[in-house]
Amino acid sequence: MATANIIDLSGNSKGDVQLPAVFDEAYRPDLIKRAVLTAQANRLQPYGTKLYAGMETSAESWGSGRGVAQIPRLSNGSRAARVPQAVGGRRAHPPKTETDRTEKVNRKERRMAIRSAIASTANAEVVMGRGHRFDAQLPLVAENALEDLE
Repeated sequence: MATANIIDLSGNSKGDVQLPAVFDEAYRPDLIKRAVLTAQANRLQPYGTKLYAGMETSAESWGSGRGVAQIPRLSNGSRAARVPQAVGGRRAHPPKTETDRTEKVNRKERRMAIRSAIASTANAEVVMGRGHRFDAQLPLVAENALEDLE
């Protein structure tokens, strides 16, 4: 079991406290990254195209027998519309809102990632590797009087 210094409001050491067993967990950056990316992916909002996007034109196909491609054209007979290869036409394969974009992490794996992330907050190398600068010993434990400050 690891111990941590209790710091009072003036910044002096007040005593020691036993840390919970979660701080003895091994540091697993692969699990932490996977759990975080899954949580971020599950916050994504469904997206898709409007149902009639690119189809709101007066274009009609001439049909066969006129020697031109059977692409819907506007009234002047030259500019194509509606079809995917035409400017302003619909998308060929637009994103569907019903697509399931959620990800899943196994329950034990996710719990282990959370324990590993908590334990890594007491690892000075990991904390400094993320760009934080500090002089004190990790983890920082403040006395309960800190909660009464306004």
